[in-house]
Amino acid sequence: AGIKMIAAIVIILGLGRWLLGRVFMTISSVRSTEVFAGFTLLVLLCAAALTEYSGLSLAFGALLAGMLLADTPYRHQVAAEILPFRGLLLGLFFMGVGMGIDIDLVLLRSSDIALLVISLMTLKAVTMFLIARLSGLSTVESAETGVYLSQGGEFAFVLLAAGASSGLVEGPIEQVIAVAVALSMLLTPLFARATAFIIARWELATAVDVDAVGEEIGELKD
Repeated sequence: AGIKMIAAIVIILGLGRWLLGRVFMTISSVRSTEVFAGFTLLVLLCAAALTEYSGLSLAFGALLAGMLLADTPYRHQVAAEILPFRGLLLGLFFMGVGMGIDIDLVLLRSSDIALLVISLMTLKAVTMFLIARLSGLSTVESAETGVYLSQGGEFAFVLLAAGASSGLVEGPIEQVIAVAVALSMLLTPLFARATAFIIARWELATAVDVDAVGEEIGELKD
């Protein structure tokens, strides 16, 4: 199984990188958006089928296909062609997540969910703030980065579903974590706007009046 997995990854990333650019060049010469979009979806399905056959997941194959497509000179056209698909499938994905939530359980575990949301967003905000500071950003920029990246990611839902189907995560725990992640995503834009407002007021209060400084030092000599 391990050999099959390695072979699948090598074929997708190795052969695909060498072959994909040449095929896209031929397809682009046809100047047909339908053919271009169809071939893009074919690459995605082939990569997903290969990883599924080798014992990995369909999602992993799609991820590898995305990496391949992003490495071609046609990545911007690919992004434009799949934009309608992305919006539609992303909406269906979140709809599926929402339909799987037990409202009664959410109300029963509301205190746990609130504590988890606060812990998740605080830990991520502090972590991203420290990383940004160590990367050379200013305190204000680091604070903005921490707030903007404080939410849980969409991939958490994928991991939770995989864990639940494998028996690694119990149903109630999956529900609590999924709701906490969704609430963190909902709250992040609100916190981002509040942070931008606070920073704008702080910069206004601490701004230096250049004209006043010029008048104070205007008569100094030597």
